Amino acid sequence: MADIFVDSASVGALSPYSTWATAATTLAAAIPPAVAGDTIYVANTHSESTAADVFYTLPGTAASPNRILCVTPSGAAGGRRWGANIRLQHRHRLGDGTHGL
Repeated sequence: MADIFVDSASVGALSPYSTWATAATTLAAAIPPAVAGDTIYVANTHSESTAADVFYTLPGTAASPNRILCVTPSGAAGGRRWGANIRLQHRHRLGDGTHGL
């Protein structure tokens, strides 16, 4: 399980985006190197937009889910702070063909 970082202000983006110094500049770039169980940290100052709705498929499983957390990057004023600035929906197909959250 690895940590992956996302910050639109990153100037040294380098996969697998394992530090704030090499953070991905978009969430879409951060997902391909992720595997089940990885945590994606998104800077609370991160900003990106698209022309349409975007849906991401993460490789996590019920036993080893991926997490996306919004944080203040370590070293920034205030240190690392957890927030709830990202709304993430996870749909899981249930055995009866319905979807749960």
